[in-house]
Amino acid sequence: MGIATPTRQVLSPRRVGLIGLGLCLVLLYHRSSFLDPSSRLLTSSDPQWEAGQHHALIATVPHWHADVWLWLAGTLSRMNVGVDVFAECDGFKGVDHNDTCIQYGLVEFAREAGIWDGALKHKSELFDRVNEQLPDGRLPDTVFLVTEKEDLPWVNEKLLELWRDRPEGQKFRLVPIYHEATDNLEGEAKWWVPTGALSFLTISQHVNNDLLHHFDVLTRDPDFTSLGFEHLRSRVVIPYLDVADRIRLGPASTEVPREEHTTISRAVIAGMVTLGRRDYYAIFEELEFLMEEDPALWGYFLNETTQVYDPIDSSDPNTFKLQLVGEKSSDMPDTDVLSNVVELIMGETQEEFYEIMAGTDVLLLAWKPGGKYYETQASGGVVRSIEVGVPLLTTQTVLDKYSFLDTSVSIARPVAISEIGAIRWFRKYAHLDVVHMPVEQIIEIIRPDLPEDHHWKLPSELADMLKHGWKRREMDFQRRRRDIEASNQRALRETLMDPVGLS
Repeated sequence: MGIATPTRQVLSPRRVGLIGLGLCLVLLYHRSSFLDPSSRLLTSSDPQWEAGQHHALIATVPHWHADVWLWLAGTLSRMNVGVDVFAECDGFKGVDHNDTCIQYGLVEFAREAGIWDGALKHKSELFDRVNEQLPDGRLPDTVFLVTEKEDLPWVNEKLLELWRDRPEGQKFRLVPIYHEATDNLEGEAKWWVPTGALSFLTISQHVNNDLLHHFDVLTRDPDFTSLGFEHLRSRVVIPYLDVADRIRLGPASTEVPREEHTTISRAVIAGMVTLGRRDYYAIFEELEFLMEEDPALWGYFLNETTQVYDPIDSSDPNTFKLQLVGEKSSDMPDTDVLSNVVELIMGETQEEFYEIMAGTDVLLLAWKPGGKYYETQASGGVVRSIEVGVPLLTTQTVLDKYSFLDTSVSIARPVAISEIGAIRWFRKYAHLDVVHMPVEQIIEIIRPDLPEDHHWKLPSELADMLKHGWKRREMDFQRRRRDIEASNQRALRETLMDPVGLS
């Protein structure tokens, strides 16, 4: 065959337009992200989706992940799916609509915020309702278990019996929500796998990957090969409460709005205040070391009498505070010399927790090195960033794991620089107009401050971090919330349309 000589063709405007339209459609279709903004928020636009034709039961052990079942109930309700929630403590007798055993006023807050306003039923009532006909004669078609690790063991035997009692063509789906690696998942799930009724929701992409890997390992185990673990479906959802429009600094607060901060002045670590999950010793030790080096940089001086750091000017909004928000455990280390710098906030209502977080500049994770949050467990602390509209100060590695975040709403620090260390860099160079400086100029300014034996890429990584700043736009948080909502609805829609196998 000869080599064809290329010729130049002139395309008509109409043909150019059609080609351009085709390219746009291809790019939209192949957008490689967990969150696909082209996903439809309106479930009625799916030709296979019949709004109002599904009814879900949501069950869980009370006090476990109440924010997750509130998100699920609220999202399904917006999708016009009937919902019953069985998450109230057995034996609890409330006197009014807002009376519940769920702590911190979370249920009442969710109702006032318009997240979900349904009736909360006792956990044990689930079994009586599973095979009870709805007013239109149908049966509930899906049972969600909010925390697979805690919920699958207590429902397993009875729920499977109720599933088998149903006639063919009217079986229900069982959908546990998977938060972290479970010791005996295969032992609990093996009775359901052959039925085809079981699927999973996972609350982060990296957790979903771990679950799928576990299924793959089981397919090669002689004890499980024939059960069909390779056919199990799992989808990613990001449970979050849409509270951004409601939370704000309370009217009685003496805090200065964060918009007036000229440097990072409030950092918060949210969640269970325990050494089992977070490395508070490392956080406190580094903060103490850096303050000893230059206390004025943080807005403090060392009181020689009390041996405690006191604020230079307590009215200065840029005086640094590290706030720990959540339940305190007995193993919490003492703050000692940092007692005026570190503030432990506990026992507040959920709304007050949100308001405190919303008044800060950055969220910190403070995870222990090598912890499960990087590989096999999802962290609710990451989602708080989206809920309150405050950027997460973390590494690109974490952003890759929790792929619903990106640097438009987060701050990516170099791995070689810790969370407290990154705050120190922002505070030390807050006086520079780095946004309008070329990276090369920033590198020359910060070079004397670089650690010895650093990697050759560290100067440019630090310069990029400083140049991008620490403030993030609310419009970008709103965009991420819309993307997450679209992706969540798509995953739930697909789950509710999954075919149910045979008994």
